[in-house]
Amino acid sequence: MQMIGVLTKDLSGKALNWVVWSVERGGVAPIPQAGNGGKVPEYTTDWSLGGPLRDKYNITIEDFTHYCTATLRGKVYYGCVPRGKSALEAICRAVVDAMLGCQVKVPAVLISKDQASAA
Repeated sequence: MQMIGVLTKDLSGKALNWVVWSVERGGVAPIPQAGNGGKVPEYTTDWSLGGPLRDKYNITIEDFTHYCTATLRGKVYYGCVPRGKSALEAICRAVVDAMLGCQVKVPAVLISKDQASAA
């Protein structure tokens, strides 16, 4: 399976959900394919999945007009603070940034056209 490097700040949708799922599993999550059901937990859209990450990782959220930021209390950020179009997307990016860093490898099948052009 081909893996592509993506900046954490550019992760979204299935790719971001898959990386968060991998972090939560403590290792690489199954890669969704037609034969295995293709389901990835939707941390970025389901508060019952993504919401508990806020408490688990001690994340502070700030809601601005066009975006949200999420920071882990006590973490020093050099450069840009994780943000997203929604609080859940920002939380997920903050978790990935804290646990894996500013760039991660994601299965190519999960990359959207927008993420591919940013990679």
